[in-house]
Amino acid sequence: MKTSITSTRIILLIFILSFQPALIGQVNWSCFSGENIYSLNHSYNNGGIKELPDGSIWFFVQKDGIYVYNNEWKKFDKSNYLIQNSFSSKLIDKQNRFWIGTKGPSDFDGWGASTLFKGGVIIYNIDSGEFEYLTKKEIGIPAPNVSRIYQDKDGAVWVAFTSAKSFSSNSRLHSGGIIKYHNEGITVYDNYPCDFCRFVSDIFEDSKGKLWFITLGGYMYFEDGRFYAVKKKEYGMKMLHQVIIQVIDDKKNFWVGTPGILSKWDGNKWTIYNKKSGLRKSSVPVSLFQYKGKMLYVTTTGLYLLEENNSWKEINFDNKVNFGGYSKRSPFYKGINRNGELVIYYWNNLGSFDGENWKQETTIKLKRPLLLDSKDRFWASSGDSLIYKENGEWLVKQIDGWGFVKDFIGNLWIITKKDGVYQFTGEDFIYYPQETFQNAKKITMVYYDSKNRLWIGTEKGICVCETQSN
Repeated sequence: MKTSITSTRIILLIFILSFQPALIGQVNWSCFSGENIYSLNHSYNNGGIKELPDGSIWFFVQKDGIYVYNNEWKKFDKSNYLIQNSFSSKLIDKQNRFWIGTKGPSDFDGWGASTLFKGGVIIYNIDSGEFEYLTKKEIGIPAPNVSRIYQDKDGAVWVAFTSAKSFSSNSRLHSGGIIKYHNEGITVYDNYPCDFCRFVSDIFEDSKGKLWFITLGGYMYFEDGRFYAVKKKEYGMKMLHQVIIQVIDDKKNFWVGTPGILSKWDGNKWTIYNKKSGLRKSSVPVSLFQYKGKMLYVTTTGLYLLEENNSWKEINFDNKVNFGGYSKRSPFYKGINRNGELVIYYWNNLGSFDGENWKQETTIKLKRPLLLDSKDRFWASSGDSLIYKENGEWLVKQIDGWGFVKDFIGNLWIITKKDGVYQFTGEDFIYYPQETFQNAKKITMVYYDSKNRLWIGTEKGICVCETQSN
């Protein structure tokens, strides 16, 4: 199949005057469009952008296909190489193969019944450029919705799938399973220790190499060729479909957060953290991460630090965290400043944490996007404008931005909703209007690759900006 794609190019030279110490760079914009790049019109069609080790950039467009750029354009869809035009879990394995799982329909997708059982996994060999498929023909069972692809320490790849989304109102469409792709071939597992254990949301290996599966029916692990269920009272969970965060720390402890309960598996036993451990009641997880070897837990009731006695200490913000439900909760942001301190914004609180003490900087209501740049300027939205803090002073710029991208020479790119792109050089804002992007009205994709190229996807096509330092 041939894809009609045209290219336009705009070259702009950015230079500095003697009285403006801005960053220097030559900016080269190229735009590609054609009759087959129409689906970028809607942000919900954005299935992600992935850069492969060979330098190719893959644009996943739900219900349309995959656009691949590697000095020239290729399109993969159902007419040539793909099983489905919608995508889910992805993996680049140790053998330099790119695994792409298909995304099956839900009750609201409007697809025909014949589509419900078509799908599986596409395996692209990055070195040879050849495709391999795992469909009903190869594995014996339908698998259009791939929920997780995982490679274990021995190199085997595990694929978890269902034939329809697990919460579909039509339970007759439910069928799921797990397969193992290894040197000896493909093993299909059909014996599970509980009714809903076949619906897998995540897979991980613990510190002892045991393979674990988080399922709709609970936790199970794989050992000696079979699956074993774990009693729910061991890890404290009652409703597994409410798992919100899953984190593996630097000691290979596995953490799982659900409303009101945080659990940790250390390779030997489960530890349950709740109100008795210092967490406030009904804490809904937002984020869990490490800083200077310590665990910090962000919930809708506050920020907590795990102390040496294995209890949680709440960080005292000036503005008390007040849970208002999922829809009303504050945006959370974390970054590291030039002093190595953790900068946090949450529930109108902006400050820094050095591993022991919280230092409140200001109390202010901000909206996404949020960013701490390389010069410790803190950026945020205040509605229809951007505000940023520099040298203790808040400055306002009339830009309706929804995303930030930092380039390799320190410029900050500000992506607007319908008004083009701005480049902040440290001193000046350089504006690239809609004409730069073929008069596009909406930007739906943004990606910055390892070759220092900024990719912009619009309803008119795909544009790329190459910046070179002088």
